[in-house]
Amino acid sequence: MSTVKADAITAVSTNGDLSLDGLGTGGVSIASTLKMTKGGDIASASPLVIDTDGNYFDVTGTTNFAAMTVESGNFFMLQFDGALTITHGSGIELPGAANLTTATGDRLICYATAANTVEVMSVETEAAASAGLTVSSVTATTSGTTIDFGSIPAGTEMIIINYNDVGTNSTSSHLIQIGDAGGIEASNYISIGGQILYSDASAGEQVTAGFLVMKSPQAAHGAEGQVILTLANPATFKWNCHGGMCHNDGGNGYAVTSSAGAKALSAELTTVRLTTVSGDTFDQGSVNIMYM
Repeated sequence: MSTVKADAITAVSTNGDLSLDGLGTGGVSIASTLKMTKGGDIASASPLVIDTDGNYFDVTGTTNFAAMTVESGNFFMLQFDGALTITHGSGIELPGAANLTTATGDRLICYATAANTVEVMSVETEAAASAGLTVSSVTATTSGTTIDFGSIPAGTEMIIINYNDVGTNSTSSHLIQIGDAGGIEASNYISIGGQILYSDASAGEQVTAGFLVMKSPQAAHGAEGQVILTLANPATFKWNCHGGMCHNDGGNGYAVTSSAGAKALSAELTTVRLTTVSGDTFDQGSVNIMYM
């Protein structure tokens, strides 16, 4: 057994690593705290170059990347200051084998299994680290033909839309549309829904202009229920939708609409819109969204 008493131990060569080896079947035991160094900020680039002045780095900028330049065996952490996309592949193995779009504050724990080959061992998103769902303020649905919820942050993976007695001045089916920085998209949705009356089943309806969430309601009768959007594939910005609504169908009694669908955007979702197939005017109720 050997004991070395010193405040600092340095490698023999200034260009070499300091190696600690327990030899034989022994390991290297650390009996106190292991202190790691925060390196200088790294500007995002492709490839992302991991410096050697620390093990924790802030990544600045928004340049996407699909590779890293890093020494074999390096164990390091990254914290992102903005939104960018990391591509899963042979150089960067991401959890779920899917591309990752970061948001401000997201953190990764990484290990280089070989030179320039990185396994991302853990992803902690700022949204997940916060106190769960973010709840918007309640918005009245008493006028206009569209209700928009914008500025949905990057990294959002689930959105719940709560209907509270939402109604319009006519019988057009209600839609949810989504959009990215390029604007709301009003085509290429896969969406179908059907209405069940208290005594029989009404015919279904298929639409492509949005997610069908309520089929042919009666005017002056509000809807109650929820629509849930989930990010099904971050690599293609594909969202799935499922909705369930209850509303008074006038002389036919109460009805339930159940619906489902899917839609891929061109980029990260930023906006959710409530509207109708024929542009009816909202005239009662309110709505809010919750997201994470």
